[in-house]
Amino acid sequence: MTKFDEVERGTEERSSELTNQTQRAIYAQSTSGSTRNLSRNLGKNGYLAGSDHPSSTIAEAPFNDPKADFILRSSDGISFYVYRLLLSLVSPIFEGMFTLPGQAPQELYDGRPCISITDDSKKVYQLLSWCDPRCTEVSLAFADIQLVLEMADKYGMDSVVKRVEVILLSARNIIESEPLVVYAVAIRHRCDGLARVAAKETLRIPLNKSPPIPEMKHVSGFALQNLIRYHYECANFATSMAKDFSWIDLDNTPGLAHFTEGCSEDNEICPMESREDSDWLSWWLKYMETCADRLDKRPTATVVQDPELLAMINADNISDGDCENCKANGYDALISFSKFFANEIEKILSEVEFKVEY
Repeated sequence: MTKFDEVERGTEERSSELTNQTQRAIYAQSTSGSTRNLSRNLGKNGYLAGSDHPSSTIAEAPFNDPKADFILRSSDGISFYVYRLLLSLVSPIFEGMFTLPGQAPQELYDGRPCISITDDSKKVYQLLSWCDPRCTEVSLAFADIQLVLEMADKYGMDSVVKRVEVILLSARNIIESEPLVVYAVAIRHRCDGLARVAAKETLRIPLNKSPPIPEMKHVSGFALQNLIRYHYECANFATSMAKDFSWIDLDNTPGLAHFTEGCSEDNEICPMESREDSDWLSWWLKYMETCADRLDKRPTATVVQDPELLAMINADNISDGDCENCKANGYDALISFSKFFANEIEKILSEVEFKVEY
């Protein structure tokens, strides 16, 4: 059985259990004939709760449709006019409620069956917007997306979770700006594809300097350890390339000739150092040593092309140095090599597999 099959089976089991909880609550009160007791019992599940609202404000479009056949009332008294078929298709919780023989909600509002739920109108509107095909626009604010994922999990709406994951995968700005937060959210809601992408983006930041992230409280220690191990493996591969030059083709690497052939017979003007049976410009070795140190903390290809790093090497060793050859050609050679170096790091890091663990 693949990991995907295991997650799918777990999702089905969770949805089935949630439906069974709702069904048991309804059956428990079926003989009492008390709407108030039925509502109170459902409320203990955290999904449905009774309401004594004598009146209710109708939600904004499209959840004010007079043709709708059911009403969801939020905890703050907003009535959402919805279709039972639509809710049944996306949620096993509601499907179980609607299909139990003789167990339709006993409360009526505006001539329609009505149930009250424990979620406020903002949460309900956000969730229904992802369910209803009439809603062509949804909020992509990450805080709203997290609310939708929480609500979708609560009501067993796995198709909504998958839709949100697809949208987030295309929202690179969110992933790049908050990769650890996105990782935590992806793990919590079992979005494997999103977790992998977010994990790779976390390589750009030092994990030991990360600020407190409240979303991490929903992530197991094993899932966090898995991310740390991934960082460690990537750092090992990346730093080894900055310390061991055996991967470098001396004859076909862009810009490399400037660092290996020497600039003059006077070694004091532009000193060379021996390393791995070859001679290298000392300032190029300093560049590689700095790369190794930074890659250990942030194992990502962009590190070796960091403009701040290149400018520092240029200022300390090239533009203010005494070697006319380096002044004329050194920085261009460094730029060419750094681009090649970054591509090689990207290749080797792409081979490090991140296996999603919960």
